[in-house]
Amino acid sequence: MGKRGTPRTPTAILKLRGSDLVAGRANEPAALSGDLKVLDSVSSNAEATRIFKRLAESLQAMGVLGSQDSTALSILASTIAKGENAANQALATGGDVIESPHGQIVNPWSKIRDSTLDAAFKMLKDFGLTPAARSLVQTKGKSYPPTTPAWRINLEEMGRARGYR
Repeated sequence: MGKRGTPRTPTAILKLRGSDLVAGRANEPAALSGDLKVLDSVSSNAEATRIFKRLAESLQAMGVLGSQDSTALSILASTIAKGENAANQALATGGDVIESPHGQIVNPWSKIRDSTLDAAFKMLKDFGLTPAARSLVQTKGKSYPPTTPAWRINLEEMGRARGYR
């Protein structure tokens, strides 16, 4: 008989969310500190290296990047660079739809672009770099926004400006 229920949430995710369940999981490994090692395939590609540095700065500022994450981050940077290269090739060869002897077809570079960027988006979610993933992550440093939503503040200011209050 298979396992029932939802799978156990990893401790690292619980820590980022600020959950109290972390106290019962004291034996879990911690993130390693140290220099990030870039894969050779990324360091030889200038675009992938630029993306790697930009992502590493963002993740380190959030306080969620350890040295053991450098391989996954290298793969993510390489995937994004391949997607950007495919997008540029698609534009250079005529866009998303091209003419062939058999009529109009989807540009193969567009298919490559879409598949690599879909894979990159899935990896971005794992790193907490999408808005939905960030809403579940508590980061170090910056404070949270005020409890009054911005739209309500703007409506109240507009009402005072028009003399309603």
